[in-house]
Amino acid sequence: MRNAVIAAVLATAPVACGAAQPAPGTRPEMRATAAQSTQPKSSAEAPVGELQTAPAAPPTASAWDPDLDTRGLRRINGRAHVAAPDWNQALGSLFIVARTRSGEVALVAGGAQLRTGEQIELHVTVGRPAYVHLIQVAESGEATLLYPAEGEPEKMVPGAEYRIPTDPEVRFELDDHIGTERVAFVVTDQPGTAGDALHSLIQRVRATGHWPESMPKPAGAASRAGVAPRAVTAEQPIAPEHGVSALRGFVRSTGDSGRALDVQPDDTGVAIAVFTFNHIR
Repeated sequence: MRNAVIAAVLATAPVACGAAQPAPGTRPEMRATAAQSTQPKSSAEAPVGELQTAPAAPPTASAWDPDLDTRGLRRINGRAHVAAPDWNQALGSLFIVARTRSGEVALVAGGAQLRTGEQIELHVTVGRPAYVHLIQVAESGEATLLYPAEGEPEKMVPGAEYRIPTDPEVRFELDDHIGTERVAFVVTDQPGTAGDALHSLIQRVRATGHWPESMPKPAGAASRAGVAPRAVTAEQPIAPEHGVSALRGFVRSTGDSGRALDVQPDDTGVAIAVFTFNHIR
């Protein structure tokens, strides 16, 4: 399966929000990687895993989708509030908002089913200053850096909610290549300690377009005091049936909060977790 195509679409409908948006000038200036072209490439022209833009009609008026709940999607109305996690137990948090074919807006749970043509946006918050990367990983191991794009800051600060794509008029749209979709959430608060390893990972993704086959846990790394893991470290494979897994650090239980991932670093200051959903027709 190829990575999902990124399509430029008009964001004319209400979008779910978590923490209040910061006042103008308080969040870093960002630009969307998707807003590079207005002409789509055909599937024959498009290299595997390349993120592209495509014109899209404004979403249709919202209609009732009877199978939303059975697909692992939680219907929300307008600017729904997604509560922040306990920042004593998490460094970074991710929630995902989907727009269905019928125009409904929903929060995406791990292992959910999304259909071709449906659109998503990612929302990230942090409990203290942290460096964040989001990487799309295909079943084949092909990988695409979703955030940050060139010129966008890696560092995020508490009190702000970061929407990806950063352009409010752009969403990610699933193409017709179905299968298991994965989004890797990489967070660290100690770039001085862990920067070399993370830099190597990000550079490899940028240069080769592939995710490492293995990512061993550093020798001697241990859990931070008081943090009980739900999914643990690099030896565990990505588990589509559960929807989340941890490659470094810990994934905290999000319960029925609507959040997709809450992550806490290991003692090297790094958390790498993977959120999985199923792409169907």
